[in-house]
Order: sequence, then structure tokens, then C-alpha cells
Amino acid sequence: MRHTLLVFLLLAGALGASAASVFNVSIDTTSLAGTSGNLNFQVEAPAGADPLSIALSDFNFDGVLDPLDADLCFGDTPCPITGQIGVDPTVSFGNDPGLPPVLIDYLQPVVFGNVISFRLVFAGMALDNPTFPSPGATEFRVLLFDTAFQPLLSNDPLIGSILSFLTDDGRVTASNFSTSGEADLSDVPEPGAAALVLLGFGLLLVKGRAFHLKKEIA
Repeated sequence: MRHTLLVFLLLAGALGASAASVFNVSIDTTSLAGTSGNLNFQVEAPAGADPLSIALSDFNFDGVLDPLDADLCFGDTPCPITGQIGVDPTVSFGNDPGLPPVLIDYLQPVVFGNVISFRLVFAGMALDNPTFPSPGATEFRVLLFDTAFQPLLSNDPLIGSILSFLTDDGRVTASNFSTSGEADLSDVPEPGAAALVLLGFGLLLVKGRAFHLKKEIA
């Protein structure tokens, strides 16, 4: 009984720890291939929101972009964005707009190709040790615009996002607003959570085998 309880505690802990904080994202832009537009990442958080960082890595793009054309926080400083797409392996976003507040916005002019893909990793106090009651959610948005800044491939009636990631109460909730499923995302379990799951099932198998051997001997 004690071992069974331990197994279930491990599995419960693993499920709790695997609250999605890592996402693989792929956006099919075949219908836009060859046209000019903009790739846009935005972070919005209320004053006093729990600190959160978003790391964008593994960026793959078969269209055309010039990193020198990127506009970070519309030139305002201090801008809580470090790194540049097409130059650095990781671009990091913070959620503190500072004083006076800046718009946390990464705008990259592009000529679209067939696909855009990247990985997002959310980390920080907002996930590890969130304040209760919540001081407010942080939203990370992915948007595509044409050259007139009209949203593309989006059913989002408010902002025009193709993807939205809302962090609140220690969890990241993803919303997909792509018009016809052009955006695909999958959450990646944390390595520690995956290890706990494997350990839990391993203990269940060992316990089950021991039970059957005991029955055979009896």
C-alpha cells in the first residue's frame, strides 16, 4: 500500500510539474509565399505582474529577412528584449515594461516563405512561485501582418494574433487563432516531469511483477 501511494504521488507530481512551459511552434505560410509583410512578437503585462521570461530559439524560416530591419520596442528604452532573429541563437523577452512603460514589441519585416518554426520556453517566478492572488496575467502573442499592418491568417477579433500564450496562476495557456489550422503547436514536457513519469510507471511494473511472483509461489 505504501509503495502504491508513493507511485501515485510521483505521478501526480509529474503531472503538476509538466504544466506546459515549452512549446514547439510551426506556422504554414505557403499561402503567403513570395509576399512582403511582417512577423511580430508582443508581450503585454500589467504593472506588478510576476516576472516572466520567454526565450525564442531554434528559429527556422525559408523566406527572406534582414535582421537590421527589425524594430524592437519601437526604439524606446530600456527594452526588455535581447538578441536578434537571424543573428543570435536565442531571443529573450521580459515582461517588465519599465518606467516610463515601453511597448514590448519585436517587429521583423519579411518576405514570406512556406514555413516559420521556433521553440518558446517560458520561465520565471510567474511559473515557479506565482503570487496569490494573481497580480495579473502576462500575454505573449505571435502575429503576421501584411505591409499595411493588416493581420494575416488570424481569426482573433481583438488583436489579430495567430497564437497567444497567457501566463497566469503558474500555468501557460496557449490559444490558436489561425484561420485554417496554419499554426501548429505542441507542448514539450519538462525533463524532470518526464523522468518522474517513467519512474512511477517503473515502480508500478516492479510492484506488479512482485505481486504475480508471490501468487505463483503461494
